Amino acid sequence: KTLEEPPGPTFLILLASALEYLLATTQSRCQVVRFDSLPSAFVRAKLAELSPRATADQLAWCATWSEGSVGRAKEAMEFGLFELAKELDKKLSTTPRLDPFELVKFWTESAKGLGERYAEVDAEITDAEAARRGMITMLRLTAHSYSAALREACDDPSQSEAFATGIGRIAEAIGQLDLNVNAQLCLEALANDLADRALV
Repeated sequence: KTLEEPPGPTFLILLASALEYLLATTQSRCQVVRFDSLPSAFVRAKLAELSPRATADQLAWCATWSEGSVGRAKEAMEFGLFELAKELDKKLSTTPRLDPFELVKFWTESAKGLGERYAEVDAEITDAEAARRGMITMLRLTAHSYSAALREACDDPSQSEAFATGIGRIAEAIGQLDLNVNAQLCLEALANDLADRALV
């Protein structure tokens, strides 16, 4: 009703990340203004101002990870995600086969530290939610590593398929964690699925 007949000289601003989820009747009463992500170079420059001691590699990685968000890039820098990603890459590059036990252990220990950090930053967050966020961040870091490997392996169909399948499995595991499945079983199954897909 308010959208159909807004009171007086009123402007209503609706923010949506997925336009297709808005009802057609709502869309018909709106003027769509699209916002793109901030360019990576802009995010990198802003992050350099906020973190003057950061290395060029840290800035570049955090800007890419942020997907156009200065806030997300800043959080990545403050949470040490670049360093975690480098450690994770070493685990994921183990040949000839990943060690699933070691990978689960690394995910779990790192997620615990991230969860503690999330709890420090947000006093209202529950311990369970902080732990869940930490684990999902670790799995997103894993997907980020596989995405980078996929871009580099575009000329090798078998490698590309293996990395793409790995990304799909990671996304599936994140969805399972969002549904509160047993985290340990979820991680063990994922690690076993990734075991033959080392980043080499």
